[in-house]
Amino acid sequence: LAEIENDGYGPDSALQNLVDGLNAAAQPGTTYALVDPGLPRLGGDEIAVALLFRVETVAPFGPAATTDAYPFDAKNRQPLAQTFSHLATDERLTVVVNHLKSKGSCESATDLNSDQGDGQGCWNALRVDAAVVLADWLATDPTGSGDPDVLIVGDLNAYAMEDPIAALKAAGYTDLIAGYAGADAYSYVYSGQAGYLDHALSNASLTPQVIGVTIWHINADEPRALDYNDHNQPALYQPNLFRSSDHDPVLVGLTLHSAAELALSKTVSPSSVRAGSQLTYTIMLENVGSHAATTGYFTDELPAQVGFAGWVEQPAGATEDDGLVTWNGNVGMTDAVTFTFAVTNNASSGTVTNTAWCRSDDLSWSDEATFTVEPLPPSPLLWLTKTVEPDTDVPLESVVTYSIRLGN
Repeated sequence: LAEIENDGYGPDSALQNLVDGLNAAAQPGTTYALVDPGLPRLGGDEIAVALLFRVETVAPFGPAATTDAYPFDAKNRQPLAQTFSHLATDERLTVVVNHLKSKGSCESATDLNSDQGDGQGCWNALRVDAAVVLADWLATDPTGSGDPDVLIVGDLNAYAMEDPIAALKAAGYTDLIAGYAGADAYSYVYSGQAGYLDHALSNASLTPQVIGVTIWHINADEPRALDYNDHNQPALYQPNLFRSSDHDPVLVGLTLHSAAELALSKTVSPSSVRAGSQLTYTIMLENVGSHAATTGYFTDELPAQVGFAGWVEQPAGATEDDGLVTWNGNVGMTDAVTFTFAVTNNASSGTVTNTAWCRSDDLSWSDEATFTVEPLPPSPLLWLTKTVEPDTDVPLESVVTYSIRLGN
């Protein structure tokens, strides 16, 4: 939730009132609860973010977390992070809800926070700072989850191509709406222009567990006459879901599972050769995660400049066929698989780069090794002269002198 009245988490709070209303309307067997961070209220603004969850599906794992460090000390609302345990599988997921500074109140913005005329409005620099600090904070596992899966949600007040989203993507997060809903996706309409300020971004370990994303268009397309605030016309009110907000909800489908984490390293020796020389590639595939990789795959397509010359260390199941080295199998926790083979260099000059790949649980890793080809020395251009002195008829037993000169 974003923009819920910030009056705490007690029985008379706006948030508890919403939970009570949901539970009163829910079908039997469906019960909602709120995440209480153990604070009187979340930050000093009149509104705050919040998290609700269904108790039959998930349970909080450990305490919620927030931060009031810059730039969440003012204007940007404090984020709220909670790790949930999926009751059916015991898998964990950390969800963090956010509401960054809006593009309004430009009269008080200065320097880089003023409108730069690039279409991103004012306070863009503050939103970028928030995105960077948020990613760094989440990297510390603030909820103590011990699990890498993170989903960032909320109203970031930045459209898909703006700097704050670029900063989160640079930190390793994936814009799920862009991937599933495409370039025409929208969750908000402002002055007749549509886009999405409301985001769902997953980190690298969570992305393969996402099975679907969509925007539920129940609000943005509706006229303001049906709004929930002062624009509302009582005669038009209907007790349904439409225009319950001015933003559309974002729905994310997940199938949580534990993923192995593999580390791949590739080296070549020697690092500098001449044409026709042999080299040795060594690749190590190591499980550095907390789960066994029961479906590990390895591929190494040799570049055209080298030819496979034979195995030095061949793991069971590893094969080579026309320059393609492959393997699949199980890599247990802390286990490693090593591949070593020789190749012949056919390049006459330049550098040759070879990339190896491995994959497990729809996650992939790669590493590359590069060697330099030393050109053969150029053919010498030699000259040879030979003279004799004297070069005329000489008597028997006379001495003659040969002079031979060899030059490059």
